[in-house]
Amino acid sequence: MDFPIRVTVEGSRVRRYERYVISVAIDQSRKYTLEETWQNVINKTAAEGAVIKAVPELKYYYEKEELILYWEIETNQGKIRYKAQ
Repeated sequence: MDFPIRVTVEGSRVRRYERYVISVAIDQSRKYTLEETWQNVINKTAAEGAVIKAVPELKYYYEKEELILYWEIETNQGKIRYKAQ
């Protein structure tokens, strides 16, 4: 990777801004438990009336200088995220 940031511009507007994580240290001695299972995510999404297009995926997002794990699911209304831990 040449640069840790990607900016997508259309005309004079910034349409997308992505900042990539260069180095991550995870405490491997600590156990991590998911608060939400993929089944719960599917049930919540269906209860909201959204039509599910794909299986939920676990993805990390960088928020407030911290990596947060989310379940992300593609629906007819767009992507929906639920905190996983």
